[in-house]
Amino acid sequence: METRQAYRRIMDAVTVTPEVERRVLAGLRTALETGQKPAYRRWQPRLAAACAALVICAAAGFPLWLDSRTPAETPPVQVTWSAQQFESTGELAEQLSYPLLLPAWLPEGYALESARCLQGELAEVCWQTDGQTITYRMAPGDGDVSGDFTAYGWEEELTVGTYAVTCKGETGLVFLAVWSDGTYSFSLHASAGLSVEEVTALIESIGT
Repeated sequence: METRQAYRRIMDAVTVTPEVERRVLAGLRTALETGQKPAYRRWQPRLAAACAALVICAAAGFPLWLDSRTPAETPPVQVTWSAQQFESTGELAEQLSYPLLLPAWLPEGYALESARCLQGELAEVCWQTDGQTITYRMAPGDGDVSGDFTAYGWEEELTVGTYAVTCKGETGLVFLAVWSDGTYSFSLHASAGLSVEEVTALIESIGT
């Protein structure tokens, strides 16, 4: 019984980046629409072994990265050991040990989808409209907190206020923006892409 409970606690703590979650759901949706059945039987032994390895490593306290070893189109799956969901950004802010800075402006139509705290200190807020999502992250430090490992078509550094913002995207749209003020790190991911003007306006409104 204790082993089963430990397993469930570990599995409940496994989360993936928003981009990976969208890809998994898209694949499942395609399979359901076409009536295809996943060819999983031949992978059952390997899958069981992999799950066992995850449980053992997690119990030992090792951080895990599940890397598909494929090109950049399929980013690694990040495994985190704690994820708390909140009803509002206010509740999320109360959980953090630092002041949560949020954008005061968003493109028209976006509404709050989720507010989470990952690994006890990384704040993640998602807004959604018509199936498109904007994901904003903030955490102490100066590293990249986006969790996005996609190889985009272009990359450019922009100056927005006092921030040096690294923007990445395709066909003139920004899909990912990361920056730091030296004390905190920030990231912005837009599933459908945003214009440079929209990204600039959103970042300039943070904390105002």
